[in-house]
Amino acid sequence: MKVRDEAYRYYFYFIQERMKIFWRRYEGSVSNLTEDPILAKHKFTNVYRAQDRVSQYLIRNVISEKERQFSDVDNLLRIIVFKIFNNINTWQYLERRLGEISIETFNVDLITALLDERIKGVAIFSPAYMMTGSHAKYNMYARKHEKWLRMVEKELLLGNGFERIVEAKSLEEVYNILLQCSFIGEFLAFQYAIDFNYSSVINFDENSFVKAGIGAIRGIKKCFSDIGSYTFEDCIKYTRDNFYHYQQRYVSLILKTFLDGHHN
Repeated sequence: MKVRDEAYRYYFYFIQERMKIFWRRYEGSVSNLTEDPILAKHKFTNVYRAQDRVSQYLIRNVISEKERQFSDVDNLLRIIVFKIFNNINTWQYLERRLGEISIETFNVDLITALLDERIKGVAIFSPAYMMTGSHAKYNMYARKHEKWLRMVEKELLLGNGFERIVEAKSLEEVYNILLQCSFIGEFLAFQYAIDFNYSSVINFDENSFVKAGIGAIRGIKKCFSDIGSYTFEDCIKYTRDNFYHYQQRYVSLILKTFLDGHHN
């Protein structure tokens, strides 16, 4: 594979400056976080995935505070139900009406009826992910939310998908189990695998497996002029494995080229 040096160097500058902003915020700063006009003006995703507001709610309220009182399968069910909608208000609404979500309270007919009622006034899905609502196996159901809930019921609960995840030996195996589900493609399978990994049900090294999403692929195409027979995931691994080498190589160039305003 061949790195496109100018773009790769800018990528490392972006990483460095974003981390500086992160630590300045951590230390309590609220202004003058960066001299970079682009980073100062525009919003970007968090440095760490687990940092975003919805992930923090998942970790704290859906998982950490509750997981000891539930079985492993219950915990996986709770995570996937939360993540399908990825909407804190939807989760809180369901728990107010149903009680704490678990196998015992996971009644698809009832949940569908509750969401049919709620959807008349507010959005129940987050716009963060594009959630497909079309699959031949579930086209007899009218509402997208019921289709997803039926898939969870039939394929993960009754189809023992959750049990297979509990017994999985790697993050990649968890990903492949999820990928077999009707509505779950490559992107969501990886996202949900990482969400499951926030719990104590599974505990794999996040560096052990990755699946490049659309945004990552766009970035890779900018940073690499030729990847030959390598995969996009290989490019991510190459960057991780050689991170400190390139960081040291680019540090003086970053300060000279970018902080002097070359990128403005």
